[in-house]
Amino acid sequence: MKIVRFPDGFPAEDLQILADKLKEECPHENVIFISDAIDIYDIPVQNLYELRKMIDKEISDREMLVPGERNEL
Repeated sequence: MKIVRFPDGFPAEDLQILADKLKEECPHENVIFISDAIDIYDIPVQNLYELRKMIDKEISDREMLVPGERNEL
């Protein structure tokens, strides 16, 4: 999972190029884009459940790569 924070006023065309490039380089990664201009996140509960599943999977995958890492946090 990758979270990309971009500044307010970032050109939409450049953002699309970045999104396409990330998708090409990492086709199985989930990418979330967040703007600096956003202060309030109003996310429906269903989307939060989906996001939690993605985060849990990412944590699980990384724990398998580095055993014992979770215990160090």
